[in-house]
Amino acid sequence: MHIAELRFLAVEDHEFQRGVLLRILAGLGATKVAAAADGREALNIVMAPDARIDIIVSDLDMPGMDGVEFIRHLSEAGIPVAIILVSALEGLLLDSVETMAKGYGVKILGVIEKPIMPARLEALIRLHMPAQPNLPRPATTRPPLTLSDAMKGLTKKLGQTLRIARRAPPVDGAVLAAICGGDTAAEREILSEFRRANDGDAAMLKLAVDSRDRSQVANASERIKGASRAVGAIALAAVCERIERTSGASDWQEIEANMGAFRRERERVDDYCEAAARRQAEDFRSQIS
Repeated sequence: MHIAELRFLAVEDHEFQRGVLLRILAGLGATKVAAAADGREALNIVMAPDARIDIIVSDLDMPGMDGVEFIRHLSEAGIPVAIILVSALEGLLLDSVETMAKGYGVKILGVIEKPIMPARLEALIRLHMPAQPNLPRPATTRPPLTLSDAMKGLTKKLGQTLRIARRAPPVDGAVLAAICGGDTAAEREILSEFRRANDGDAAMLKLAVDSRDRSQVANASERIKGASRAVGAIALAAVCERIERTSGASDWQEIEANMGAFRRERERVDDYCEAAARRQAEDFRSQIS
């Protein structure tokens, strides 16, 4: 079955990251794509009487109903749909995804580590076969899996992530090139959208830190982390991951220290984006001269 014939549902709470995912799906040839901002909205879409979704591409870490709870509801409703999960921790989550697939009987095509690379997404989409009629499943006594189960082992992987991030450029140009197919104008458009989204989330993070709002610190840093990974800003994402982790322990001294690193990485990314904008302006002037 050709990708253009499949019906997709993109589930992502962050507007910028959702836009990047929709852009990638369109670039792969998808023409029938619905979008949802969280698991609850996605569940309403797939459970509508006239709904016909072939593949769901869903983030795992979302407010309200997260990706794991969403999968559980799909299983309970007996909806025959294939799922591609998007996460920051592919190796860790693969084990959890396999557990979910066995326990809930949901068809998981695979897990993609952010940033979403079009080639990887296309390869998983091509694993899809038309769904068979839904058959009754034997009852299972397996305890429900939660997102916290999937996040076990994060601390062990964090050191490795940070070591890699210290060597990373402000933005990995290969990520943008893959998303946009080498269209430099589209790359600069994405960077501009990223900066707009990042400005709002960064202001939210600063306010949360100043007011000692632990839950908002975690929420804002997670949003910036996901958006940063989406464009290949790995070092900025790593700093946000560190802030997100320390917010759980209310270690405000360490959070404040990490905010200094956050500001420095934001400056590096902003400089990269401004340089890209200048190159675009210079290219435009050369074309009309």
